[in-house]
Amino acid sequence: MELKPGEFVNETRLASELGVSRTVLREILQRLITDGLLTSTPGQGVYVQGIDLLMIKNVYEMRLPLEGLAGRLAAERARSEHLDQIRELINQGEIAANREDYREMARLDWALHGVIGEATRNELLANTLLRLLMPFNRLWYMAMADHGRIGNFLNEWREVLAALEKRTPAAAEKALVEHMTATPSVISPVLSLNSTG
Repeated sequence: MELKPGEFVNETRLASELGVSRTVLREILQRLITDGLLTSTPGQGVYVQGIDLLMIKNVYEMRLPLEGLAGRLAAERARSEHLDQIRELINQGEIAANREDYREMARLDWALHGVIGEATRNELLANTLLRLLMPFNRLWYMAMADHGRIGNFLNEWREVLAALEKRTPAAAEKALVEHMTATPSVISPVLSLNSTG
């Protein structure tokens, strides 16, 4: 099920489609409201949160230095299982890209950043980065699904992996920052649509 920004969330239908009780669904919805993906208006219900361009800009500014820090720390602290997980995500990414499975590509990008966060062995940094990734992951999925904009994510992931394998903090920082700085060109069609209306 896919819901567009501004779309009403029908709890009964959604609970039925997901095969969960309305109580469980409300807990899930509350988490999504807390994460800023949904909005709740008393007396009107729950809606998919629109895209806030100022928030995207602010989050982007925060993520750049934090992604670099995560790259440096991961290069110093990653265990072999982290590198194995990233290799497997790249393999899965190749399959997803060949199938044009945009949902899977977005999920894999989320997982990649999760593994890098774990590799830093800094839980606060890892959790902060995943929260900051959420709006970008959403926009990247929309850019792929609606506009066919995939970007060069597999090569970017390979560069990150190579830097981590070599245990080179500066190269890992550079690779993650370059992965981040490529994002605006990929998501620009979504941003331009939302800036005009």
